[in-house]
Amino acid sequence: MIKSLQWEEGCVLSEEKFIRINKSKHIIKCEISGKEVDIDVFFSMNCLEMLSEYYEKNNSYKESFAKVSFYMYSITDMPDSERTISVEDFLIAKEDELQKIISSILSQDESLSKEYNNLECEDMFERFYIANENVLKNVMKPIVKSLKQFNNMTFPHITAFERIAQQQAMIMKSIQVPNLDAFYNASLVLQKQATCITEQFKIFEINYDRIFPKFDFPELKTVLDNIPKVVFDISDIVSPVIQQIAEMQEGIRNQLQNAINAFTKPLSSIDFSLLTYHFEWSEKHDLLVKFGWFYLNELPDEIINMIYEKRDTITGEEVDLIIINYFRDNRCVNLKQVVKKWSSSRYFKSRERIFHEALVNHSRRYFNSSTTLLVLHTEGVITDFVRIGLQTPRFKAQQAVMDVTECINDMPMSMLNLSDWQVYNFVFERILEAFKEKFELSNPDGASNGSRHKIAHGHSVEEETEINSLKRFLYLNEVYRLFSMLDDKLIVD
Repeated sequence: MIKSLQWEEGCVLSEEKFIRINKSKHIIKCEISGKEVDIDVFFSMNCLEMLSEYYEKNNSYKESFAKVSFYMYSITDMPDSERTISVEDFLIAKEDELQKIISSILSQDESLSKEYNNLECEDMFERFYIANENVLKNVMKPIVKSLKQFNNMTFPHITAFERIAQQQAMIMKSIQVPNLDAFYNASLVLQKQATCITEQFKIFEINYDRIFPKFDFPELKTVLDNIPKVVFDISDIVSPVIQQIAEMQEGIRNQLQNAINAFTKPLSSIDFSLLTYHFEWSEKHDLLVKFGWFYLNELPDEIINMIYEKRDTITGEEVDLIIINYFRDNRCVNLKQVVKKWSSSRYFKSRERIFHEALVNHSRRYFNSSTTLLVLHTEGVITDFVRIGLQTPRFKAQQAVMDVTECINDMPMSMLNLSDWQVYNFVFERILEAFKEKFELSNPDGASNGSRHKIAHGHSVEEETEINSLKRFLYLNEVYRLFSMLDDKLIVD
């Protein structure tokens, strides 16, 4: 894989050097601080990346270019005894000395030279920097256009390739297989390599968090073809990318080839068929979300599968009735079992009597009182967790909910698997909605019946429904599951 060369003056160069093409063609003789030197002025992707990194650090186009020029000099083929100048010589070099290097680079790249000449910047170093950025953006535009169809794929918070690797690790964690630790470690290596690849493309200003790149390399295509269609259909993006790759400089193409070779080796060892399980799970979860629910761990698989099998014909009212009847059956015995578990959590234990009364009211169909109790004490449970568990007390419950949301978003999948993350993320979004809705005492009817502020201020007087009451119990159950897990894994008393 082509890695970012974290190269600074005085450091030993990495052994993973960029592949040089037609070396003699790019070597020029020039003076630097009055000393004649040979410099290989092939301006590679590594050089461009280093130019960008240096500029971010020092905010000087000239200094950044001087350092990259020294890098090109330092990797020019010659005996060490012939290396007579240091990075300081490049930093104090005259502008006309560095200008010769720029002119030599431009003479080898027609598109870069054209872009450079079209710019009106007086500073030639700034002009060179911007010209390189513009050329790369123009090269990538068709590729970005061809990949935009994937922007709606849901892979939040991490890159798409990292998501595949973490999904694979999560699934393997739940299946008994030999050499599990070795496999999991391999998945972590893949995540790191995926990060390196996506970092290389940041300079293109492309959002790779939700798209999959496709290049015309047989070894990569073989691996990607083995990924189930439920993940994505690789055949949807081919020709525009192939054309752009063919038009790239040979050196850039070689870098892509190296990166792809290094990436496909660990990728080819993964059995992507196992991912089908989670994508099917996600489809069921998304279907339930469509009807206002989510994937309920307390709901038997046969019920969820039945809803999923009838997805093309079943209505929202029918889904509501199926779920309500399950938790209403036999005097709400299934819901009672859910609530009974809560007393094992320190944030719920102190409210045991309150939740019991809410359960009694729900079973007797007094849904206004059960909903009111659950909404107010959901706030209490969350603020207690932030205050006691995270030890970051908040003056406002909305900020406490956001703290918990941020916590679960930052958790690695080795601690929080993808399925639970999707459920918790959905539930906390619903809880946060109740706090974010605008409420004014001068116009209480302007807010919905689900507004926490409207309920707390005594203005939610409309008749509540069994659906809303049940959802409050189920939201709280996911809060209980999350906080219990966090207490076990993250919090030290």
